[in-house]
This record gives sequence, C-alpha cells and structure tokens, in this order.
Amino acid sequence: MSMNNYIDHAIIIAASSGLSGECLNTLASVRIGGVPQLKRLVITAERAGLKRLTIIIDDNDNKLKEVIGHDKDSKIVIDWHAV
Repeated sequence: MSMNNYIDHAIIIAASSGLSGECLNTLASVRIGGVPQLKRLVITAERAGLKRLTIIIDDNDNKLKEVIGHDKDSKIVIDWHAV
C-alpha cells in the first residue's frame, strides 16, 4: 500500500443517539478494564498509527473531554466538534 493511501485521521461520534436509541455520550465514560471506552478508543487509534481524531460531542459536554484527560506521552491530536 502506498503512503498516499495511508489513513491517519478518524472520527468518533460520541453524541446523540445510536442505532438502538442508546445515548452515546453516556457510553463513552463506561469503563472497560478500568479505562473509559472513549479513552480506550483514543489509545487504540494511536497504537494503530492514527495522527488525528475528531470527536463529535453534544454541545457543552465537557465531561467527555475530562474522560480523555491530557496524556503528555500521547502524540495524537484531538479535535472536538460540538453539535
């Protein structure tokens, strides 16, 4: 695969309702193995080689930003987009 086809950006939707009607912003903070789901997604994305993430959240949902926290060793750039 050429470098022109390399994916380095992904979008995570953590706002509104899922296909089954579940509230996505509450699922993001559910812990799996002691780590909130949203943070686990960020860690997995970085390990997969992604450089940027756009995380879509409900307007004024700063709790999800706190779930991620700031890891000084993390090199992934996170753009927050409120809807």
